[in-house]
Amino acid sequence: MAFEIRLQCDSKVIVKPDSFTDTYTLSIAQINLIMHYVNLEPLIRSRWYEDIERNGLVRSFKYNRTAQFTLAKGQKTYFLNNCLSFSAMPHHLTLIFVREKVYNGAFKTPYVYKHENVKTINLFQGGIAHRNNSQMSEMNLENSDSYCGWFLYNQFCKLMCKGGYPTVTYAEFYSHMFVYTFDLSLMPSHMVQSPPSPIDLITSGSVDIHITFQTALTENYVIELSAYHTGIVSFDASGDIRT
Repeated sequence: MAFEIRLQCDSKVIVKPDSFTDTYTLSIAQINLIMHYVNLEPLIRSRWYEDIERNGLVRSFKYNRTAQFTLAKGQKTYFLNNCLSFSAMPHHLTLIFVREKVYNGAFKTPYVYKHENVKTINLFQGGIAHRNNSQMSEMNLENSDSYCGWFLYNQFCKLMCKGGYPTVTYAEFYSHMFVYTFDLSLMPSHMVQSPPSPIDLITSGSVDIHITFQTALTENYVIELSAYHTGIVSFDASGDIRT
């Protein structure tokens, strides 16, 4: 390891005259180490990974998967069966409605999401009804101050805002940021300290979504569905990742 020592400016340099015979003790108050790059010695690296494998250490990481579904105009009820394949269950989902022409690029203001006057939106995890289905049935989202609107806003804040703190107002959410958010974790978000990272078992299964609008759609829509997962990885003695 190489060290580089630099002399400070004159105001920080002490010059001791020959007439001073007192003894002084100098101590380092602060030291900074700047490392542009590090080469890990192969032997150290191999022992490091061997220790990781021996102790069975794992790491978790966040990732999300997206999917798109089309809704043809002329209907009120749509069934998105098995919209997530039988795989690891996400801890929460987000769903937005986008007009087909906007999805294809014909827009003036991007990233504006409306509630689109949804009457009922129900989820089923492996065929079992979601615990919040009753609160998302027979909704009246045309009324901006309805209970169901505030319920969906609170779900959005709990799962999508850092620490559950509302970073957008309800007025902003209702007017141009209406993102349907669903908590799929086994442990409800209000029972953990820092959502959306619940301490949860990793389960597998499928998700079905049933949507009913107040009136039949007059144009085609695209649903953008995002599933937020927590993945677990482990490492072998060579440093390769094993999922």
